[in-house]
Amino acid sequence: MGYESRELIKINEYLSKKGINTSEDEILKVIFEFVAEKEDELLAIVKRKKSEEILKCWLETPVEVEKTDALKEHNSVI
Repeated sequence: MGYESRELIKINEYLSKKGINTSEDEILKVIFEFVAEKEDELLAIVKRKKSEEILKCWLETPVEVEKTDALKEHNSVI
């Protein structure tokens, strides 16, 4: 809960600097309303980020390869 509270405090401080004074509860309500209105966009962003994470891990994973002489192996089969 401490993490969420710190983030809400940061949001509240930012809004205060902009001249908007509101409670943390009101900020949460507005965030939930916004997310509900933009649900499809939010889900698309989450899916894209997850795909990017998977791709990044896949690209960072070394692939072990073994050098072969495919032509020699092919000729020995024929």
